[in-house]
Amino acid sequence: MATLREKFYAGVMGFPVNHSRSPQIFSDLARILGYPLDYRRIEVRPENWEMSVTTIQQLQLFQGWNVTLPYKERFFARVDHLSPEAQAIGAVNVIRLARDGSLWGYNTDVFGVLKTLEEQKVRVQGASAVIFGAGGAALAVSYVLGKLRASEVWLVNRTLFRARTQAMRLRKLFPRTVFHSVEALPQRLDIPPRLFVNATPLGMSGFPKKSLLPKRVEGEALALDLVYHPEKTPFLQAAQKQGLSAVNGLDMLLWQALASWEIWVGKIPQIQKVKNQLKQGLKS
Repeated sequence: MATLREKFYAGVMGFPVNHSRSPQIFSDLARILGYPLDYRRIEVRPENWEMSVTTIQQLQLFQGWNVTLPYKERFFARVDHLSPEAQAIGAVNVIRLARDGSLWGYNTDVFGVLKTLEEQKVRVQGASAVIFGAGGAALAVSYVLGKLRASEVWLVNRTLFRARTQAMRLRKLFPRTVFHSVEALPQRLDIPPRLFVNATPLGMSGFPKKSLLPKRVEGEALALDLVYHPEKTPFLQAAQKQGLSAVNGLDMLLWQALASWEIWVGKIPQIQKVKNQLKQGLKS
């Protein structure tokens, strides 16, 4: 762990990373906490990835970094140690380089989802939930729902094989939760879902402006879109038209950043207050 006198060198690794908001978030976080942090974009082409990681590891150029596409699965097989969450999900989005040169891999998606649901006061235990998508983010949401003992989770994905693979994996981890895998959501469900999650890139810049939310949702529910830009996606707009609570992925993104900080540097006092300050700063 770094002392207050040491500058901590970190960054976000991916390809491309010019769109990442992490440098702004961590710059604001370092200012709020009064900590010397040097945070950079680490853009690495896929063909140079192994050499770049080896160089960083040997020369200890960075003490930690966030991982974005397309390297989350690559790091899963490359690190020396895995957190339980990363092991279960099969993807790594935070790296800590230890003083002995070993790489520790973590997945903070789980923490981000959990804290977001807590903030929104969603009662998951015994409830039904629907997740659109079957990638790493969808798996992280499913992991949280299993931990919180949801009654059933519907994984909806156009590639049914991927959804079935994820559902089989989750059933072994959380036998008390029923995980369904379907290409399309049935028109009527026995238990009205309390949570709808968009874990696809739909609505994001460069992707179709489309909502997967059912046209009629029974009862009260929260619509959570893991996309954070634009602020109001078609998914959230459709939810608000039906009178549902709606929240985008910004809160999850900020909780992930705070989790990364605690992995690298140490515990953040009054973490909720710091998170609120970060969010206010980004909005202004």
